[in-house]
Formats: sequence, structure tokens, C-alpha cells
Amino acid sequence: MKKILSRRKGFTLIEMLIVVAIIGILASVVVIGIGPAQQRARDSRRASDLKQIQTSLELFYNKNGKYPTGGTDAEMAWADFATAITTAGIGVNKIPDDPINNATNKYQYGASGDGTVYVLKATMEQVNDALQKTSLRGTIYTIDCGTGVDTSDVTKKKYCIGP
Repeated sequence: MKKILSRRKGFTLIEMLIVVAIIGILASVVVIGIGPAQQRARDSRRASDLKQIQTSLELFYNKNGKYPTGGTDAEMAWADFATAITTAGIGVNKIPDDPINNATNKYQYGASGDGTVYVLKATMEQVNDALQKTSLRGTIYTIDCGTGVDTSDVTKKKYCIGP
């Protein structure tokens, strides 16, 4: 009597599940590893954006003899600030927004009532000691720039610049 040997072709369900599980584990490790790099990239963009906005402010000052202001020593709404800069005829068509742009991560602008001094603020996602050395401190035109004494991450993530 002849024995019939069956040759199996393909993979079993168990083998397929194991492969899918391994791929899932590797994918989650990669995604977790990318998170801090994305935060650093957004923080770099924030610092670059503030410098670009600072240049726009200097162009505005050269043309108008003062920085944009709401008339009091206070924060100016970002949309009003962007409109003031883009309609000033200084060649600036757009003011950048924070890469995330939500209630926590947004750019802020405040100025003295006479338009002689301003502050720009961005909230960073990671602590950057190099930026902290150049950051302004205190409450400036109702914008909280941190104390510089408190070592909590929340305070150290506030980055403020002025003229």
C-alpha cells in the first residue's frame, strides 16, 4: 500500500499571528522612539519662527517708529498682531503659528502701551538649556515668562524674547 504524503504549502494561522505580533512590537518601539525627535523638531521650528517674527517686528518698527500695540501694556491677540504685521506694507505676507497651535502651545505677543518694547513667547515641549540662557523672565505685558528660579519643567519650557 502506498503512503500518500501531503506537502503543506503556506503558513499556519499561528505562524501568521506570531509574525503580525512581532511586527506590531517593532512598530510600537519605532513610534515611541520618534516622539522625542518630533518634539525637538517642533521646538526648533518654534525658536526659528520667533526669530523670523522678531525680524518682521524690526521691519515694522523701522517703518512706523514703534512696535504693534493694543494701546495698553498688555498681550495682544495673536490674530490682531498677525493682521497688524501683514497689513503694514513691509513685505510680510504671513506670520507663522505654533506647530501644534492649541490652548497650551501657541505663540504670544505683548507690548508696552507706547510701542517701545515687546515680548514674544513660545512654550517649548522639551527643556533646552541653551534657549533658557537667552529667555526673558518674569511677567512681561501680562505674559508669564517664568521665574528662572523654579526648576520645574513647566517653567523651563517657557521661551520669551524681546528687542
